Amino acid sequence: MSFQMNWNGSVIIDAKLGDVESHYIFRNKGILKSGYVLLDSEEEVLAVIQPDFKWSAFNFDYDITTSEVFDGFEHTVKGHDALLLLTIVHCANYYMAMMTTIGSV
Repeated sequence: MSFQMNWNGSVIIDAKLGDVESHYIFRNKGILKSGYVLLDSEEEVLAVIQPDFKWSAFNFDYDITTSEVFDGFEHTVKGHDALLLLTIVHCANYYMAMMTTIGSV
């Protein structure tokens, strides 16, 4: 998998698992909305990830909701769906760290 930050703040995810190539977009839900969405190449919502900051542990927990489109995937490579979910957690952590760094400058 490769990740590329786009000029508009979204993360372009290119995945090649086996002989299957897939392209996804990970982006913020909106300026005033917290959370992120994972879109496929046709911009169908596949998953929504909602961060929940835990003050006692000083970290985030995430609530991930998948769409019917994601649940209906014919995953040709075993574990593709699990890998994709771990990838969006990674992207959310990266995005949050980037925003924290920008905010502290």
